[in-house]
Amino acid sequence: MSLKKLSLYSLVPGIILFLGIVGLFNLPHIASANPSHFLPTVKTAAATTTPNYLTPGTGTTTLTYDSYTTSIPDALDSAVLMVQFTGSSTASTLNIAIQYSDGGDDYYQDGQGWANYASSTKTFDISQIYQYSWQYASTSRAFLFGSNVTGTSTDYRIIRIPTPTRFVRAVFTLPQGSLNGAVWAKWLPEQENQN
Repeated sequence: MSLKKLSLYSLVPGIILFLGIVGLFNLPHIASANPSHFLPTVKTAAATTTPNYLTPGTGTTTLTYDSYTTSIPDALDSAVLMVQFTGSSTASTLNIAIQYSDGGDDYYQDGQGWANYASSTKTFDISQIYQYSWQYASTSRAFLFGSNVTGTSTDYRIIRIPTPTRFVRAVFTLPQGSLNGAVWAKWLPEQENQN
């Protein structure tokens, strides 16, 4: 075996040893989950026993969340709207419109429900604004804490809401023709930890 081949064979383990030592000091960071945390909530009232009473066609209740009021003024990842709706003994209807604002002054409603028309007809129909509509009566069947209960005056729902802007608000109304009802709601915002 020649001296050139021998030195080449002895050089390869040296290179591998050198790369191993360098690799020990430059280990890649171990990836770990970025857990979410819940921020302070905003409620329509301090207690669920004091809901806001609505009259059909005349009154509204608005619940607004500003993500900059927290210690970490960043955009939210998502939010959960927790709603308790108390209906009359016959059908009451609650409409919930979700609106967004970047500055807290002009609010924009989500347009997912808007219809698209051919070019020969109208291109925008404002009557089809996207909103949640919930009909409930105290004689309806409700699901309360995992049990099937009949005759409860209040129903409970959670609605997951995207939060693309700094401000998000829910506007609660009872439409004309509905019966009276009451609503209590709370925003439960969620944000990932900043590592």
